[in-house]
This record gives sequence, C-alpha cells and structure tokens, in this order.
Amino acid sequence: MILNAQPTELIGKWILVRTLNNNNTRLDINNSDYSKKMIYQIDKNSFKINGQLFKPKFKENIINLSDKNYPEFTYTIKENYLITKEIKGHTTNYFLKIDDFIKRFPEFSLKEIDYNDRKVYLDNGISAYDFNHDLTYDFFILLNGNSNSDKRNIINPDSLPLQFEYILTVDNKIKDFKIINSENNLADNDYIERFKKASKYFKNTTDKDVLLRYTGVSITSYPELTNKDEKRLFEISAQIDRYYYKNEFINIIDLYDEFTKLKIKPNRFNKFKDDNYIRLGVSFLAQNRIDEACISFKNVGDITDFRVRNYLLDFCQK
Repeated sequence: MILNAQPTELIGKWILVRTLNNNNTRLDINNSDYSKKMIYQIDKNSFKINGQLFKPKFKENIINLSDKNYPEFTYTIKENYLITKEIKGHTTNYFLKIDDFIKRFPEFSLKEIDYNDRKVYLDNGISAYDFNHDLTYDFFILLNGNSNSDKRNIINPDSLPLQFEYILTVDNKIKDFKIINSENNLADNDYIERFKKASKYFKNTTDKDVLLRYTGVSITSYPELTNKDEKRLFEISAQIDRYYYKNEFINIIDLYDEFTKLKIKPNRFNKFKDDNYIRLGVSFLAQNRIDEACISFKNVGDITDFRVRNYLLDFCQK
C-alpha cells in the first residue's frame, strides 16, 4: 500500500553525519558526497531536503520523492540513526536527529554572545530556526525583490557584496537590521524589504533571540571585471574545474602558488575561492601531501563547516 503521510518515526529534523559506500568504506576523496551538508526536515505533511519541498510517497520502507533528480531510496532506523540508501545506488547515508546530532557533536551547540547589551545566540546553520515556506530561504529572498529595479545597473562591479545582520526574536519577529557592507541605498532597502516579507515564515526554535548574518553574492561577470587579479581568479577557477573532473591533480597543485597570491577583497567571489581551496585540498590528499591539504581545507572553514568537515576529521585531527 502506498501512503502519502510521513511515518511517525521519521518526523523531525535529521542532519547528515556521513555518506559511506554500501560496504561501509569511505568514499573516494574526490566524491562530491564525501563532505556535504544535508538536512531532512520531515513534518506530518511535508518533506524537505535542505529546505526544498518534495511530495513523497511511502511504500513500506521505500520513499519516492516524485522527483526525477532523486531516485527511490529505502530507509531504516537503527540505534537512533536514520539510514537511507538509493535502491540502485552504491552509497548509504547516515543521519541523526538534531538533538542527538548536537549531543554527539557539541561543536555544533548554539553559542551565546553579547549583542547590544543582551545575550543572544549566534546562528549555527542547523538548529536556531526553521523557515516554513514551500521555497527555500535563499530562493524566497531571491524571488521577492523589487521587480521594477535592475540591481545590476545600479551596483558598481568593483563593490563588495551586500552584508548585513539582523535579530530573529524569540517570538519570531525580525528586527535590528545592521548593514555591514552597503551596495547602495536602493539595493540595501530592497533586501531589507525582502526579509520583512520573509519574516512571517521564520520560526525561532530556541529560548533566546538569534543573531543571523547574510552575505549576498558577487554578481559581476567576467567581462565586467576591471581588476586583473579577479580576472585571473575566474581563469584559474575554470582551469581547476577542467583538471578536477579529469583527476589531473598535479596540474591543479601547479596553480596553488599563483592562486594563493591573488589579491582578492574579503567576501568577494567567496564561492570561487572556497571551491578552489577544496579542490586543491583534495588534490594534495591525492598526492599524500596531508599538511598542505589541511591548510587548504582550513581556508574554507573549521569542523562545523560541512563542506570540509569530514576532510578535517579524517585527515587533519592531530
């Protein structure tokens, strides 16, 4: 019998701990699933993966998300782990419910900080709030801007991306917007209005106000660039992409010195920089140059950054 309602045992927020091969061995280091963030938010009438809503169907222990990009998978629950496995796949995912996850990995506990003469939590990316809308948080913000203005025509291509922070109160209100880096008044106000529209979908899941931070993306395209180091960053990133998918790790390493000497402003083209550091880290691992790999991964984040977490845990814990 096919059911549309989620089995009770699945309801909750599940955090991916690790993906392994079906024989319980580690993935290849250049597998994109080696270290990644994946969150299942399963409620009575919804199933979300990293905030994206699906319409699943359940048949015994099989889940079909009704999406061609997500093959059917089986699930079991064992020793508090939710274990999922694609029916025709070769890997197995291991999840823990949010409370169990933080209990086992206390580095993800919410940190209390002083902010404007009061104690608040600093958002940890997994447990401070839920965003209850059919769209993901990022897509909602992207799609709810002022359609009457073209921000690309009003932003200096050499400017830093918009950065601001705000408070999500314990009673689910957004307040205390603080612009850290301004694009211009029109763009800033546009984003503030977007977050006001989003405010009714936030649910603070803590017992305190939470400080959240937002950084936009650099939207400058290659032809618009005027800085020679930024142009070279685009070129090196394209080269690293080509080499990486051919497993030409030595060629990637050959670009390391030039890449790390580029003078790029902080918070500008972060995705390019982080992706390059991750692929350089993997390339160093492939050559058994562990110390250099760890330096590359740590340029992206620490063990609370899911993009590099498993690399740091497996190779950089001394």
